[in-house]
Amino acid sequence: MQTLRIKLENCYGIKKLKTDLDFSQARAIAVYAPNGAMKTSLAQTFKDLCEGTNSLAWIPMLGD
Repeated sequence: MQTLRIKLENCYGIKKLKTDLDFSQARAIAVYAPNGAMKTSLAQTFKDLCEGTNSLAWIPMLGD
């Protein structure tokens, strides 16, 4: 695999994400971003993909 194309919508608060990750020079890519940038949502979406479950739009409830 050289390139991983990502197209996500409404996954755990990720409204829309469309990007390509280039693995031609490395076997791994680090995601480094400030708090609140949806890193955990991205990780949860990939986990769901591996487990074969649907990623749902997550709407926080009061007190969450």
